[in-house]
Amino acid sequence: MKIAVVGNCQHAPLAQCLQVLLPAAKIKMIALNQRGATDPAWDSSFADSEIIVTQLSPESPSLAERYPNKQILTYPRLAFAGYFPDFTMVYANGRPIGSPIGNFHSSIAAWAFANGLTASSACQLFLEDVYLFLGYLDSWTKAEGALLREGQLSGFPLNDLLAKWTRRHPFMHAATHPKLFVMA
Repeated sequence: MKIAVVGNCQHAPLAQCLQVLLPAAKIKMIALNQRGATDPAWDSSFADSEIIVTQLSPESPSLAERYPNKQILTYPRLAFAGYFPDFTMVYANGRPIGSPIGNFHSSIAAWAFANGLTASSACQLFLEDVYLFLGYLDSWTKAEGALLREGQLSGFPLNDLLAKWTRRHPFMHAATHPKLFVMA
């Protein structure tokens, strides 16, 4: 069995999980951020695959049309900001700006910096009133709803899985990086 796993940074751990579950299968990983349907190499990526496992993306519907003889399975993009409502990415000239924790930043700290606040003044913003104003105190409920909708859209209901994941706090490393047991 030959399987192509397509997606954002979550495609690699999913492909690795599939390889463990299906040791005889040949699993190919294709990052969406590296290729797209307009890339000339796109078609050759799937030439020998029987099954394409892809995240819901703009390319997903076209995959079924372009490869009618292949089984196309979609899986959800697993994003959950409930633990990290203040995390954001900051860009300059279209490129993410790094930080001590990768490409992630605090929205509050980034706003404070952009508005010329001192470090001491910025620290004053990390208060319940500010979190309430920014909607951070409702982030769990919003993140849960968004994740469950993503599951429905991709045809991969997550209600029961999310209930299991939340019993193993935390189930995300960052807002878009689930732990391995989630990918499994």
